[in-house]
Amino acid sequence: MGGLFIGVLFTLSSVLRAQQLPSFPGAEGFGRFAQGARGYTTPEVYAVTTLEDAGPGSFRDAVSQPGRFVVFRVAGVIHLKSNITIAPYTTIAGHTAPGDGVVLYGRKVSFSGSNETIARFLRIRLGANAGAGKNEDASGIANGKNIILDHMSFSWGLDEVFSISWDKKGLEPDSITLQNCIIAQGLHRYNHSAGGLMQTGGKVSILKSLYISNKTRNPKVKGINEFVNNVVYNFGNANKTQEEHKLSADAYILGGGSAMISNALILNNYFIGGPATPKNKQSPFSRGNENFNLYQTGNYYDNNQNGILDGVLIEENEQWYPGLALKNFKTKADYADYPSVSPALQAQEVVSYLINQVGATRPKRDQVDELLIQELKSLGESGSYVYDEADLPLSNGGLGTLSAGQPLVDTDEDGIPDRWEEELGLDKNDPSDALKRSKHAEYKGYLNIEVYLHRLAEE
Repeated sequence: MGGLFIGVLFTLSSVLRAQQLPSFPGAEGFGRFAQGARGYTTPEVYAVTTLEDAGPGSFRDAVSQPGRFVVFRVAGVIHLKSNITIAPYTTIAGHTAPGDGVVLYGRKVSFSGSNETIARFLRIRLGANAGAGKNEDASGIANGKNIILDHMSFSWGLDEVFSISWDKKGLEPDSITLQNCIIAQGLHRYNHSAGGLMQTGGKVSILKSLYISNKTRNPKVKGINEFVNNVVYNFGNANKTQEEHKLSADAYILGGGSAMISNALILNNYFIGGPATPKNKQSPFSRGNENFNLYQTGNYYDNNQNGILDGVLIEENEQWYPGLALKNFKTKADYADYPSVSPALQAQEVVSYLINQVGATRPKRDQVDELLIQELKSLGESGSYVYDEADLPLSNGGLGTLSAGQPLVDTDEDGIPDRWEEELGLDKNDPSDALKRSKHAEYKGYLNIEVYLHRLAEE
């Protein structure tokens, strides 16, 4: 019955959006049709030209108004002095930065109310040493619809790292995708190292992403959710240093004590224990309830911490999914309208894919993400449980160093460098052509600046 209801629920919306343009080539999941600045009535290009917290040319100013394609002419750490909320109809292109790219550090960057927003290749790191509050997340969505976050790196939350949880204001979060993202190192300064909550009546996809070195909530799921082709690594606090903190380890939480009806896909994921994971942890799933329905297949668990990917297949039963009953296990047909019901990658392929592709890989990975990937590559033998960011073996208070680089020449300052204007058949002296529709047949419907951003991401 639950599957039939879901099918009816999605059929109309699927038909209505079938002809819509994907946010970019490779966009997947429930948020794959977010329009970004293209969908705004009067889009414009805004170049971030300073690492200052505020003022003309700052990231804060760039995302303060809707309808902007945000490109970067600088690289480095932006030390935020207060929280930022991204305006609706925004396209953030972190991969346009020179050098080693950009890090937003010290305060929460929220996508609440950021309807129709696309954000790619950006690092958001909260941290404990720059004045953020005890109950602050690194990032998240409390309300809003049609949002896709791709190749983002989130870390060092003090409460959660990244959560989607309705605040009863605005639109209940719906049609949202996180793909190719890192959700990492929830800090345990306040004994709350948590990946995040995914609890909304709307639709959320978590795809090809890495939850790493968070004690719990990797993630905690309620509602309509796809969890497909992900890796959860080094969950728990078995290597804790605070004796007063209880031993804990939760990867995927199956609703917890929620009365909300949940319908979830859990497909082709790999759960890998690390030094923080108790060796007697029998299952990566916990705290199921009678309201949590799912279709699961192709998931693996490896907790022998031996440096070899040799996990076992997770079976469809109450031992692996504690708290669930036979009635909670559904079939593929029940979730046929979920966009990720037929994933391209097997669980064994996901690990190598993420090692090469996950996080803000353009213009290049920073030292924090490189450290995380090295831990993942150890396949259980290394992993952090972080009190605060300064404990990491990196300079600059744990942020590491970032090369400033040199931005490409952009004669008409339209956001498309001259080299790319030539490659795309545009005029480097015409600042208006960036926001014109592309004449390339394969990019029909996109603006020229989007074609540049698509091609740059694939380079």
